[in-house]
Amino acid sequence: MQPVFEVKKFNDIKHLLPAGSWWIKHRRHEDMSNEYAAFYEGNAVTENINLDFFNLDISLNDESLRESIGLIVITGNLRAKNIMNAETDGAVSLIVLGNLEADNIAVGGQEIYVCGDLLVHDLYWGDYNHGELQAEGHVAARVFMATDEYHFDWKRFLRKENVDIALLANDDDANGDISREVMESAFEEACLVDDVEADEIYSFKDWLDAAEINRRLGANEPVLRGEIAAREEETIPYVFEGDFLTDNNMERFRTSFLFSLFGSSESALKKIEFWREDTFTRVTVQQDKPLSTNLYFQHKEEYAIMVFCFEYENSLRRAITYKSLTGDDQEWHSLDLQHPQPHLRSLLETGYKNLLKEFSAMEFYQQKFREEVTLEKARTIMALPLVKQRYSDYYNDEAEVLYIGNLMIEFRQEDPATERAPRIGIIQSIPHAEEEDDRFAFFHFDIIKDEAGNERVTLRTQDADGYDSTVYNVSVTDTGKFKKALEFFALLEKKIFPLNEKYLAELNANRENE
Repeated sequence: MQPVFEVKKFNDIKHLLPAGSWWIKHRRHEDMSNEYAAFYEGNAVTENINLDFFNLDISLNDESLRESIGLIVITGNLRAKNIMNAETDGAVSLIVLGNLEADNIAVGGQEIYVCGDLLVHDLYWGDYNHGELQAEGHVAARVFMATDEYHFDWKRFLRKENVDIALLANDDDANGDISREVMESAFEEACLVDDVEADEIYSFKDWLDAAEINRRLGANEPVLRGEIAAREEETIPYVFEGDFLTDNNMERFRTSFLFSLFGSSESALKKIEFWREDTFTRVTVQQDKPLSTNLYFQHKEEYAIMVFCFEYENSLRRAITYKSLTGDDQEWHSLDLQHPQPHLRSLLETGYKNLLKEFSAMEFYQQKFREEVTLEKARTIMALPLVKQRYSDYYNDEAEVLYIGNLMIEFRQEDPATERAPRIGIIQSIPHAEEEDDRFAFFHFDIIKDEAGNERVTLRTQDADGYDSTVYNVSVTDTGKFKKALEFFALLEKKIFPLNEKYLAELNANRENE
């Protein structure tokens, strides 16, 4: 049996609403005496709900009041088939004081507030910045999509705090990858569109046929595929012979090509070092000296362990030592491997195993960067007419910038007068950043010369916006930065050539019309 709602004046029920609701926080200074809500006390089970207007059963003496309802309030749980609306500039809000369960929700232009758990069996799609979701309990959906600046607790979703989402598609956190492939991994083919130009894609929703999705929801037809196609994950080769502390593994560090990136001298002492949470790790080698690898692990500013080889009676032996970084005794001592103190054992075992994985990732991304971000590719992109004629006025704040999703792309052409390196600059916009200087992440693909005078592409970055901000090389230890850089460069490759063809076609058409 369908629930029958009552019509209530807002002022008569506002004491029931959560304090964090938009209706309480942002409309408290407005005259709400003529605002009405559809009210249901207890648990409700219903078919589809259309939030463009109130389409549920309601007890009314005056039918004209139906058009005045801007809010639905349910004091218990709500189970619905599909909840949707097409007009995202303004629609009926929904507040559920218990749990909300639905097959699909495709909304925008209102507040959806759930005091309990939110369970969506298939799709939750929130569209446009006039809409907001607040859910206090557990949130689950096969696909959660937020487009055109829809409001929700994005940090919680990214951290997966009491959130269970198979595919999160958020325009603001897409890192520029708002490709059709993401949408076709989840949506039925009939819900997608094909005839869209590359420069007309600004959001995931640009790939979707919204009218078809609304029609399907109204007819209780599926919009998602039976299974969401998993996106292929990168496999990082493990370059060591297991995770034991062996001479071969120690030598594998010394012979790594990574140390060749720090100058050509093989007799020089070279090091790679980094912090990961509370652990500092350093690898030091002398490339032309066998078994010269020195490993150093440190926990906070409290204690440290060092692994190295030394010569004793004409043979090399391995030593493991430790020391405290606090107190009176800060000398190095031999570590008793038969009976090590638990905190020292933990630092050695965890630090060493993590280092092997980290080092393997460093080699993987450096090699991949060399193979995929080549000098030839960078030069080819820089020489495109579209790039040279429209997007290369690098130091002009008013100059045209190429946008791909939330990526801004600028080009600095070679200038012998200034000797500045040619650059492809990709700037990632981070709209939810809390600190001003964290609003952007910088990825500079600079063409520079090495010691031998050979040109290569180097990844550089800066910490703050502005041309005067210091630009520096990205460390090989920052594998996350290199991973993103590779994704962004590949995305640029994919987009720039079709855009250049369209630009040339427009130029030719204009010449013919002159």
